[in-house]
Amino acid sequence: MKLEILNEAPTLAQEVEKEAEAEKKAAAVGVDEPIDADKGQIESALNRAYETAKEQYDLPENERDWPAILFIGEPGSGKTSRINAWARRHKVNLYAVQASTMEEVDLNGPVVMDVDDQGRKHAARLASIEFDKLNRPDSVLFLDEFNRARGTVRGTLLTLINDHRIPDPREPGGMRTLDNMLFTVAAINPDETTDEVEPMGQAERDRFRAIRIVNDKMHWLSYIKKRLSDLKKVAEEKGDTKKALKFARKIALIDTIVKNSKFDFDTSIDIVKARENEGWNKLSLNNRNLTKLLDVCDGTKEDFLDLWNDFCNNLRKPLITRILASYEDIPDKANDALAGGTESSIFGKAKKSSYDKIKDYLDSFEY
Repeated sequence: MKLEILNEAPTLAQEVEKEAEAEKKAAAVGVDEPIDADKGQIESALNRAYETAKEQYDLPENERDWPAILFIGEPGSGKTSRINAWARRHKVNLYAVQASTMEEVDLNGPVVMDVDDQGRKHAARLASIEFDKLNRPDSVLFLDEFNRARGTVRGTLLTLINDHRIPDPREPGGMRTLDNMLFTVAAINPDETTDEVEPMGQAERDRFRAIRIVNDKMHWLSYIKKRLSDLKKVAEEKGDTKKALKFARKIALIDTIVKNSKFDFDTSIDIVKARENEGWNKLSLNNRNLTKLLDVCDGTKEDFLDLWNDFCNNLRKPLITRILASYEDIPDKANDALAGGTESSIFGKAKKSSYDKIKDYLDSFEY
């Protein structure tokens, strides 16, 4: 029995159609790249690559030109998490590989001792199973830290990216085609912020559509406030006012910091400068590390600043301290009200439960 699901999220085909409309509008006003306010750079690029790859299967095999994307972004800018989220949302079989840790044997297969019909021993190579997972429908290869892979590894990977083929001694010509693979996504940090094993050559970079990811602080603030608000709501529903207060404090605290005009995440220039300082703790101020700090701290200014150097660039702590100089934590009055009973002067004598009064009190803060 087949059930029809109503009000589903838009399909990938619908989103691609929406982008086509955006392109028409952009062309009408002379804009090179269409701007879609409700879709980020990563989402848009992945959708385009998906549609382009599907079209390649309609062409003769020798005329196919498979798309490939290279995302360039500061450490902690959310490249990997957003790519994974896109794949889950569209039910794409994303096979992620840490390119920096790959060895040649992962691509070419292991060498073993074999015996021929005459009983003579000889070396034989087995087929690699590393990329067998790409032989499922709607498969996409994700190569993280691609520019930190060894040059010999990247050479074989480029054949996979260009032709969707990998070495296989069992196949004619010693190569096997991955018929279900759509396209490749590679992610790297900017050249200034990473030590490449072997720098990427121009021919390698030209194979990709390169997109620089902007680490936008307001986009992240919107995300983290939504996340913390959801946790606060769960705590409220459970009647856990102590936890609700903790999340309310975190929201107010991070809102104050990020909305300050002098605050921003580290850029590649900041990292280069930090390396010249012997007192640097070798951590970056990025959205990933700041999220970890928020997860661990109790939401108070004192605890947040005490933990700062364990998670973020210690050279930026003086700025954060100045931003928070006049900031005051949301007071503990909500929890004090529980101990004082329903007649607490904080809430007055309205006929509401203690929990409802505390919830109203927390909701009265703007964050």
